[in-house]
Amino acid sequence: MAGLLEFFCSIQFLDFTQLIPPKFSKQAGENLFQARFACGPKTFLNSCANASALLSAICAIALLALLPFNPINFALVILLLPILLFAAFFSTPFFAKKSRAKKIESSLALFLKELSIRLKHEPLESILEKYSRNKNELSREFKDILLDSRSMGVSGALRHSLKRVDSVYYKRAMMLTAFSYENGVESIGLNKLSEELLVEQKNALKKFASKMTFLSIVFIATSSLLPSLFSAYAIIGSSFLDAKISIQTIYFVFLLGFPLANVAILYYLANSMPKLSVN
Repeated sequence: MAGLLEFFCSIQFLDFTQLIPPKFSKQAGENLFQARFACGPKTFLNSCANASALLSAICAIALLALLPFNPINFALVILLLPILLFAAFFSTPFFAKKSRAKKIESSLALFLKELSIRLKHEPLESILEKYSRNKNELSREFKDILLDSRSMGVSGALRHSLKRVDSVYYKRAMMLTAFSYENGVESIGLNKLSEELLVEQKNALKKFASKMTFLSIVFIATSSLLPSLFSAYAIIGSSFLDAKISIQTIYFVFLLGFPLANVAILYYLANSMPKLSVN
C-alpha cells in the first residue's frame, strides 16, 4: 500500500493546486491523517487531478481509435469522466480510514473485556505495553500512545489518539480508560462497552448474511443470465427485428460492462464484510 501511494503521489505533471478549494484540502488532510497515508493534502489532491486528467485523455484517445466519432460520447468522456475519476480518487482515504476504524473495533471488544479485569491489579502502562506487541491495528495505535505518553502523559496520549481514529466506539473506550486511569477507579463502563460492541458485531454479521444472499443472486445474473440474454437479443434482433447492434457495442458490453459489474459486486461485498472480534 505504501509503495502504491508513493507512486500515485508522484503523478505531478501539471499544477492544479490553485484550482482546488481550501475546504477540499482540509477534508483530504483529515482523511489522510486518519488513514495513516504519508502524503500531504495538496500533493494528494494534485495527484488526483493529474491522474484523472491523464486517464480521461487515454480514454478519449481509445474512444476515437475504436469507435466512430460521436460528439456526445466524446463530450461525456472529456467533461464527465474526469469528475467521476477525481471523486473516486479523492474518496480513497475516506474509505481507508473507515476500514482502519473497523479493524480497530474488531480488536477493541475483547481488549476492553480483558482491560476491565486486569486494571484491578495491573498498571495501565503495563497492559498497553503488552498488548502493543500484537500484530493488529489496535496494537499499532497503542504503540503510538506509549510514545506520546513520554511527553504528554498516559491520559493526554489517550485523548490525543482520538484524532487518529474515526470511530465512536474507540473514542468512548479511550475516554473511559483515561477516566479510570486518572481517578484510580474501576470503570464498569469498559465491560458494558465491550458487550455493546459484541452485540453490534453480531447484528452487522446478520445484515451482511442477508445482503450477501441477495448480491449472490445478482452476481449470478450478471455473470451468466444477462450475458446469455444479451447474446440472444443481439442474434435475434439483428436477424428478425431489424435492431442494429454494432460490433463495438458487443465488445464493450462483454469485455467491460459485465466484468466491471461483477468486480463492483465483489468489491462491495469484500469491503462491507464485518470485522469480527479478534485479539
